[in-house]
Amino acid sequence: MKPFSPVYFLKENRSKCILLIFMLFLCYATYFGGLYVTNPMDNWQTAFVYEETYLCVISPGMEDDTKLFDRIEATGKMDVIHLATNCGVVWNTIMGFQNGTCGFSFRTVEDFKTYCQRQGITCDFSKLKRNTAVMSRMLALNRGYSVGDVLDQKKEPDIYSGKEFELAALTEENGYFSYFISDEKDDSGISLLLTKNPMRKEEQLKLFHECNQNQDAILLMPLECQITGQFEMMDMIYAFIILLLSVVMAITVNAAFVGAYQRRTFEFAVYRAIGIPKRKLIGKLLGELIWMDLIALVGGGAVFFIFLFLFNSLVLNPSGLYLCYYHPLSLIGLGVSNIIIMLPLIITRSRQMLKADICEF
Repeated sequence: MKPFSPVYFLKENRSKCILLIFMLFLCYATYFGGLYVTNPMDNWQTAFVYEETYLCVISPGMEDDTKLFDRIEATGKMDVIHLATNCGVVWNTIMGFQNGTCGFSFRTVEDFKTYCQRQGITCDFSKLKRNTAVMSRMLALNRGYSVGDVLDQKKEPDIYSGKEFELAALTEENGYFSYFISDEKDDSGISLLLTKNPMRKEEQLKLFHECNQNQDAILLMPLECQITGQFEMMDMIYAFIILLLSVVMAITVNAAFVGAYQRRTFEFAVYRAIGIPKRKLIGKLLGELIWMDLIALVGGGAVFFIFLFLFNSLVLNPSGLYLCYYHPLSLIGLGVSNIIIMLPLIITRSRQMLKADICEF
């Protein structure tokens, strides 16, 4: 029977269904919210990848530490790079607060070249010298810097030394990175143990502990552990927002569908009067709702990602900002929101239509 085709109702009521589909499409607000909340954490992903190639060690600078580094270099598996006094440049997040950048202060240009070579970072080293800085292009856009500018400590309070640094080059890294060339020795005794060939983190740790015989030097907490802990609360806030927004949207969407299906009470009353089984009536309702939901998710998804591309290209990227197109938490949020909206919708519309009685007309 043609009226029982899942798309029959959609074809015969195009304008009404477009409105209902649009309301289902609004659950992409939870997906966008997930991208927004996880964005500050996403910007550290490249730094986490870099971290797989080195260990960050802090030592008191005693004679035993010199022997430790000699032993490490003698293995031929790691280079030791002693860092200068740490400096940094903050970046403006999409959420409005400022965040620190990843990067190191090197004592020589050669040390920085070694680091770039191991990480696959492309940079113009020709203008680098003492008291110069390097930034990723995204960070320079974000902070409004160009090559040749001088970094002012009044604008960049994380430049602890009080010296002026000239921005000498930009890198094309995916994230916010700042590097400094300074001859000031780091009093904290921080050094990088940089792998020469690919090594698993377990192998790096084993090599360090084997060479660290007196156990004077200690490893700094991995960057990923530090950053992840700071943003755990954001995930909890996002989960609460998903539930609150989904409940509000479920109530709104259900109210819209009540009006749309109220006029179909007579249609279903006739179906019941002529003996159409309830199972078939539920199948018809289920098919209609699922088709509308699929159109909203697939078709609306295409519209959403086109909008996100334009938003990134025209609004965020020129300011040194960006939103990722995918994050697992966003997808989970979209799925949870869709279930919270659709499940009550299916149950309430089925009950509404199955109660239709021809005797009432």
